[in-house]
Amino acid sequence: MLTETLPILLLVDDKPENLESLEAVLDDGKRRFIRVASGQDALRILLNETIALVLMDVDMPELDGIEAVKLMRKNSRTRHIPVLLVTAHGEDEYASIDGLEAGAFDLMHKPIQPRILEAKVQQLLNQWALSETSKREMHDLAQVNAFLGDILNTVNEGISVVAPDLTQIYVNPAGSRLQGLTQSEVKGQTLHCWSDLQMDMLLGAYRSQHAIHSHAARIISAKEAALPVQLSCAPLPQQQGWVVAYQDITATLTLQEELAQLIVTDTLTGALNRNGFFQAVSTAVSRSLRHSQSLYLLYIDLDYFKDVNDTYGHATGDMLLQSFCERLRNQLRTHDALGRIGGDEFAILIEGALSETEISTIAEKLLRIQTQPYVIDGHSLLVSVSIGIANCPGDSTSAGDMLRAADMAMYQAKRNGRQSYRHYSAEMNAQVTARTMLRESLMYALEKEQFELVFQPQVSTLDGRIHGIEALLRWHHPTAGTISPAVFIPVLEDSGLIVEVSLWILRTACAQRMAWADILDDSVTMAVNLSARQFSDELICKHIQDVISDTGMPAHWLEVEVTESTVIEDIDKGRRILEDLHKLGIRTAMDDFGTGYSALAYLKQLPLDVLKIDRLFVANLANDTKDQAIARAIIGLAHELGMTLVAEGVETHEQYGLLSSMGCELIQGYLFSRPIPAIDFAKLALGQPLMNVR
Repeated sequence: MLTETLPILLLVDDKPENLESLEAVLDDGKRRFIRVASGQDALRILLNETIALVLMDVDMPELDGIEAVKLMRKNSRTRHIPVLLVTAHGEDEYASIDGLEAGAFDLMHKPIQPRILEAKVQQLLNQWALSETSKREMHDLAQVNAFLGDILNTVNEGISVVAPDLTQIYVNPAGSRLQGLTQSEVKGQTLHCWSDLQMDMLLGAYRSQHAIHSHAARIISAKEAALPVQLSCAPLPQQQGWVVAYQDITATLTLQEELAQLIVTDTLTGALNRNGFFQAVSTAVSRSLRHSQSLYLLYIDLDYFKDVNDTYGHATGDMLLQSFCERLRNQLRTHDALGRIGGDEFAILIEGALSETEISTIAEKLLRIQTQPYVIDGHSLLVSVSIGIANCPGDSTSAGDMLRAADMAMYQAKRNGRQSYRHYSAEMNAQVTARTMLRESLMYALEKEQFELVFQPQVSTLDGRIHGIEALLRWHHPTAGTISPAVFIPVLEDSGLIVEVSLWILRTACAQRMAWADILDDSVTMAVNLSARQFSDELICKHIQDVISDTGMPAHWLEVEVTESTVIEDIDKGRRILEDLHKLGIRTAMDDFGTGYSALAYLKQLPLDVLKIDRLFVANLANDTKDQAIARAIIGLAHELGMTLVAEGVETHEQYGLLSSMGCELIQGYLFSRPIPAIDFAKLALGQPLMNVR
């Protein structure tokens, strides 16, 4: 008899802290854990231990997680062990596809949500437990064949002794019950109650004196009902016949079917999970190519779903996902497939002879139904979505390529303003490739110090001297030359590199201001732009304080600039951060005022020292009375709120004169200087004043 054993989970990660975290989340006292730090060690353990489940990091030296999965699938001992891959690359959806194609059950992104991880692990352990139960049942069934006749009457399995003439000379109570006859009725009956296929199998085994073990079969009862059984038979000595044992496995098959459904189903929404949807797409693609029928995949992402979780909590977020999924499901046909790819991303698979216009109509309908708010836990939530569309065979001829193409189209829709849809095009692939290459070049540029700061003066209209400096980022590529910030800054933002680059800018600018301590007045500030992602960091004030401390620069020399859209996106948090910066003695400025929300009600709540008039209102100032009125209003508003004014993009004396007459204190633009390297700025500073003021 096999004994009950605790499932063993193999945790694979080259970082000990990650192994400790995984075990802490999953340890419920009913599981055993083995930790290893490499793919090679994992393979050695798998060949010597009975492992129920593997949780493995993708990014490991020498042998990464995906390659380890491929090697597991090539070995008969390890190929059926389920693997959950874990990766820190949150933006890289291609890694998910590679992991699934390698044979992983699923791929999860760090940081891992414990409840989702536990649900997936429990699903797989349930399957393992069922497998262990099945092994014990088969072992018990083999032992039953050796029981004495008086014990046979007590077992649950049907057992028949069949004579060479095919008549049953003995059947136990369970066997007669399964055949729908009494024991007396069964005796002397031939095997006509079994299907012809099984009869041929039994006769063949009898003639060759071979046993049949654990064969899935069906018996035909007296009521002509097909009953699924696990069947075993063995010949008796001297060709006296054979023993047939059969066990009703209806409940087991039902449980297996339910478990198989759970394995491909998202537990939160009831939609297919990533693995299940990938299987559905693979099958549909094969069918589409075989029958020359169109197939469309719609990749759907909820815009700003993270804000819902952050504002109302994950419980509300989960209920929103359930309601969202149900709303999608109500728009689909019964044979359309709906999957949750991960987090707030869903996908719909639509088969049939549909045109691109018809699919566009469906996408528009899916967008339209999102205009009605969701009422969740007393909150009225409005949700917008971005949809990407790909088709087979036009855009791709494999499941992986189809998902990638729809994903690209979805991100194009997101970049184009959200609450919209886009069809995949070959140009998108080229754009993604170009952005990927640019992102890799930016990572290399950061490592090889290819970035440079340039500086532009802010000149006082009262004395013509420099009263402020703005530090601006430039990238000098070794082969492509100087690349415009308009090209690479958005890629820095999307990739998350902006945080590291922004800290470098801050540190470099502060160090440079200290280097100019002897040639600049004490009142001259160094202005540095904070990115939206950097400003949202809870530790931003600490980071800035560390830089000031490390460089030795007085806090009042530093001025941080943020855009109004960045601050107003979360007005309470923005106000708190600005107040904390003020407490450190740092000046704060709102950049590009007038081009975004221009929320005057919020402006008075914010602790700002400087307001910057965008170049949009300065460019036509001399010729446009409306721009003059706007500039005059902004300057008057700033003065009433006790703020200093800086006008950007000033290029002519006429613009300078108008702004000066309106009371604008500081001027920034090509009239005085382009953004220039540090060595040239030092020369400029030594030549002050930059303008004679009468």
